[in-house]
Parts: sequence; structure tokens; C-alpha cells
Amino acid sequence: MGFLGISLFFDALDVMDRAVALLQTGDEHARQLGSHPPSDMRRQRLRAFLPTMADDERTQSALALADIQGEIIRTLWERTRPKVLNLHRRGVPAAHTWRTIPKETRDPAPEPQSAPPSKQVSRSRRRWGRSDH
Repeated sequence: MGFLGISLFFDALDVMDRAVALLQTGDEHARQLGSHPPSDMRRQRLRAFLPTMADDERTQSALALADIQGEIIRTLWERTRPKVLNLHRRGVPAAHTWRTIPKETRDPAPEPQSAPPSKQVSRSRRRWGRSDH
């Protein structure tokens, strides 16, 4: 269950990155907070490492719960995105304390899925920025 806290942390970082980038540039994939690798990359590495820390049943359970949690966070972001974009269009700046850098990758974060851990990293996934889900 500790994995859910870490997964939520990375989901929250991703939303913060998206919100600040959207407010600053109008493109939620353009920038990121801080100089660490993007949260989606860090989350993928953690998901790939999880099987070395727990048996298969616990790993699958943790990944399934993290997927549900992530879907809730994505749904909340999708509802919030238009409001933040409207602020950008009105010229409302992000707080000066939110310092961003160009995002290491402009690809949207992959959506998690409940696949066997060995296939988790290599499998293609739907992307957050799409409006077709």
C-alpha cells in the first residue's frame, strides 16, 4: 500500500507541472517544475522496479489500485484544465515562485494500465492530452 502514496505523489507532481506549464505557456506539455526527470518517467521506473520488492499478487494489486487512483486524478485534471487555460488566456501569471524549465519530453504522460509488470514499460498507452477518451 505504500506504493499508492508514491504513485499519488507522482500524479500530483504531474498535475502541478501541467497546470503551471498551461498557465505560463498555454501548452501543458511544454514545461516542468524543477530539474528532476518528468514525473511520468519516474513513475514508470518505479512501476518496473516494484516486482523486485513484492510478490506477484501484491504487485498486481498495487498496480491495479494505482491505476484507479491515477484515473481519478486524470479525471479531476480534465475538469480543471479548461479553467487554468482560461486564466492563461486572460493573462493571469503563475506565481513567480513557480520556476519551470523546458520539459525533457513533450510527449504527454502515459496512462497506467494493469498489465504484468514485465510488460508495463514496453507497452504503448493512451496519452493524457487526448480528448478522445
